[in-house]
Amino acid sequence: MREIAFIRQNKEKWLQFEKAIEQKKIDNPDDLANLYIHLINDLAYAQTYYKKSKLVAYLNNLAVRVYQKIYQTKREESNVFVHFFKVEVPLLLYQYRRYILYSFSFFLWKYRSTRGTTSPTARSSCDRNGNDYGTDCQ
Repeated sequence: MREIAFIRQNKEKWLQFEKAIEQKKIDNPDDLANLYIHLINDLAYAQTYYKKSKLVAYLNNLAVRVYQKIYQTKREESNVFVHFFKVEVPLLLYQYRRYILYSFSFFLWKYRSTRGTTSPTARSSCDRNGNDYGTDCQ
């Protein structure tokens, strides 16, 4: 297909695409995504068959503008850290409260069961010479 015929065939679609980019608010993101796919397909075709044409530069510029519009970084609220501890942590604690209770009770049970016993490696308070320090060394 000749370049002129390609431009005539797709000119309306590209103008519609430019209008969609210039709007501040996107009505339907699916329409924008479909237009973007068509634009990229047209750009690939133009890069293949019309390498040194101004059409390639125009379509590339249009594709860059759309890409930036679709994937622009959104501003986060300034208190993300505070929001995490005020909202998300309490929600997670509430969600996993049963598991937290199980682990805490297991911890207390193990602590109480090992608290009064001595370890097998514990030595008596007597030294090698048999001197005791307030205990019976026999």
